[in-house]
Amino acid sequence: MAGKRYQVEPGEEFREQIWERGHLTALQMFRIAAWKSARGLASLTLNSEKAIRGSTAAAITTIRPWRKSDVICGEVDWSDWLETVATAIGSKRDRRGLLALEGFGYPMASAFLSFLAPGAFPVIDRWTVQAVYGASVASKPGIWQRSSAYAHFAEQLASRRTEFPEAPNIHRLDQAVMNKAIGCKHGNRPCDCFRSWPVALPTPS
Repeated sequence: MAGKRYQVEPGEEFREQIWERGHLTALQMFRIAAWKSARGLASLTLNSEKAIRGSTAAAITTIRPWRKSDVICGEVDWSDWLETVATAIGSKRDRRGLLALEGFGYPMASAFLSFLAPGAFPVIDRWTVQAVYGASVASKPGIWQRSSAYAHFAEQLASRRTEFPEAPNIHRLDQAVMNKAIGCKHGNRPCDCFRSWPVALPTPS
């Protein structure tokens, strides 16, 4: 249970307000960012209202077809999913998508997608990456902070949904994995906390 009010995930009414508006205000961006991680909020203030509105509106438009999707049940076109997240999250180097905003990295960007469409997008961060791929991969953000790795990660979570029957969607599934990983006492050594994990992360083609 989160210890601070800002660490509590915003509710459904907050989410619906964003979908109806079609973009985030600065305050809404700060609220979601604080839920993900209170660290690094200062750099978010370097973004102009225009930049926030433009980047978040484009991301919301891109993921709108996935708004009501449930990727842990039924068939999923993972190629389309990959194209969607690659466009919405974008590239820091090319100043595209959510990564064009100051203070955004891949974990933060994935948290925004996950909050807006929790049935379609998980949060990817070092804890969940460590659980799925191992500590050596988690310690190298450049390896997993890319769209193809994010898509492979989401597929891995979805394929093991039966191991976490209490999780109603892929976002709750990533939270269950994170909580279990944080509670794991084995450190960097292999353990049996997760059946059939870790797996190898495919290298970029």
